[in-house]
Amino acid sequence: MARHVRNLRGKRDTEALLASIVASSDDAIFSKTPDGTITSWNAGAGRLYGYSAEEMVGQPISILIPEHRRGEEQRILDEVLAGELVDHYETERLRKDGSQVWVSLTVSPVHDRAGSIVGASTIARDITERKKSDSLFRDLLESAPEAMVISGPDGAILRVNVQTERLFGISRDALVGQQVEMLVPERFRQRHPGHRKTFISDPHVRAMGKDLKLFALRGDGSEFPVEIALGPLATEQGLLVSAAIRDITERTRVEDELAEAQASLVRKERLSAVGEMATVIGHELR
Repeated sequence: MARHVRNLRGKRDTEALLASIVASSDDAIFSKTPDGTITSWNAGAGRLYGYSAEEMVGQPISILIPEHRRGEEQRILDEVLAGELVDHYETERLRKDGSQVWVSLTVSPVHDRAGSIVGASTIARDITERKKSDSLFRDLLESAPEAMVISGPDGAILRVNVQTERLFGISRDALVGQQVEMLVPERFRQRHPGHRKTFISDPHVRAMGKDLKLFALRGDGSEFPVEIALGPLATEQGLLVSAAIRDITERTRVEDELAEAQASLVRKERLSAVGEMATVIGHELR
């Protein structure tokens, strides 16, 4: 009997501790029934959405969902009621004043003592500022005059701009997720991962392949000369690599023509000098 009482007290203490953690959390935490009726609402949810617990408990979750996002709520509930965890799902929600807020949702199933799923618990975090920063970054990326390729330390392409699509003749859907080596000619491809690792080990803005002739590979299999400037990007996901790629085909052509003209001029001057020397020698012989 004494052990049973101690177990009950321990359970109550644990439940009280969990309730205290939920109540004091900065994150919005609330629960809902399988049909979407809100059953609990912490202070963090009040700060995020502008509603008090008295206003929200017993209300449908649809109050928080914009019209164009209504379909996703049922999909989330279906996954959770099937026992799955929905982790860091990014979406839009409505505040009490009618403004929209970007949130990251983690939704998990709530079980009763028998182990049956009787609802869902949601943790919501405000990611509006991050979304604004992402939007600004995308705008800057798209407005860059050069082709821009953002990749992870493993070489996987994460983002490209429209200039990249035009330069390589490959759509961004076909680029994102692929290894950056797909843009490198076959004869250089084997050495390229080593160059990536060298940059990651000492990340700073620099021109790639200084004093070397660099070439890139288009989607149609043709090669062209390029200049590449690399730079590190510190993000929440870790260190990323930014590559600005410039087509220097025209400049290379002009440089080659100038070099050939210079070589031709030198040859002519040498021939002229030889001719003059032959004339002098002939004169002396005579």
